[in-house]
Amino acid sequence: SWIAESGGSAVSAAGNLSAVTLTPKKLISVVSMTQESIVQNPSLEAALQGNIASNMASTLETALLAEANVTSAPTSIMAAAAAASTGAVFSGTTASLLENTYIGNDGTYEGARMAYLMDADAYAAIKTADMVSNVSAAYDPRDKTINGIYAFVSSNVASDATAAKDNVLFGDFSKVHIAQFGGLDFLFDPYTGADTGEPRMVVTGLFDGGAVQNSTAFASLIE
Repeated sequence: SWIAESGGSAVSAAGNLSAVTLTPKKLISVVSMTQESIVQNPSLEAALQGNIASNMASTLETALLAEANVTSAPTSIMAAAAAASTGAVFSGTTASLLENTYIGNDGTYEGARMAYLMDADAYAAIKTADMVSNVSAAYDPRDKTINGIYAFVSSNVASDATAAKDNVLFGDFSKVHIAQFGGLDFLFDPYTGADTGEPRMVVTGLFDGGAVQNSTAFASLIE
């Protein structure tokens, strides 16, 4: 409160804290292999373990960037983001609209980790878009930025979309929290497919993720 020089009392204000609760969500990967492949390549099991771990991380990312929440998975950050644009392609104009939506929700760039995440269709569109016609491009291929902000492309962005279209998530990724509860549990199962000589690798992990101030710290574009 502004107080007169002659004196007065400041108004007491209660602070508000945002929070996100992360709880374990079970993710299981099952990979079958043949007895012949294991005999011929002793390092196959170790290679599969690394591949499965990477795939599980990608599956977690897919859930966090889905257009709609995935059953039994972490809540989608994109689904809960502020809807900045629908029915429009990704361009210099709609990129600015994403930023304007973020700023309009009292978003700040100070201390933030701002980024654009886009699918392949949005990437193809923005690479050929003008920020100012015949003057400057919307996308800087050298720095991989849009409006001076880093831009990343992934097929996991809105991978649940039913048609090829532009999908973009923009916001402050310092608000994102990802948790893994314990390590990955690798189980080599030689019994289930023993009658055909096809043992299985079963991997279980507990994950969750989410964003604080999700509906104000992020904005989405869905064509």
